[in-house]
Amino acid sequence: MLIGAIFVAVMVYISIDMLSKTTPPWKRAKKKATDSLMELSGDRLLFPDTTIFVYKVQKNESISSIADKFYCKIDSIKLWNELASTNLKENQSLLIKIRAIHLVEKNEFLEKIAQKYSVDMKSILKANGIKKPEQLRANQKLIIPKQR
Repeated sequence: MLIGAIFVAVMVYISIDMLSKTTPPWKRAKKKATDSLMELSGDRLLFPDTTIFVYKVQKNESISSIADKFYCKIDSIKLWNELASTNLKENQSLLIKIRAIHLVEKNEFLEKIAQKYSVDMKSILKANGIKKPEQLRANQKLIIPKQR
């Protein structure tokens, strides 16, 4: 049944993609390897309440620590990335489902951002590796994790 649902989702995506005359994700030009926050635009048509981005595994990170960081389940990460085990390698690319990617505006505060997405400030800080809310700067991309 899951395979059938995935097939239908892929067919819908291809149909929408052909209608909009956009380049499918697998044919898009690759972004810099240093950008670990690559949003896959267009996928919001299939998953309107979710943003999908590519995350690069850091040294000594486990699938469990990544799941905690982005408030998702280990099984979800394994499913989205077709992983047979929980073993990860440094610099491995993983697809991660999150709520949104927010671009910080000038004079915008973390409290306002958290309210906008109905998430707590601690989860935003944790997902972005920020120690203090004062470290936000204009034009910074923030990962907004899904709430559990």
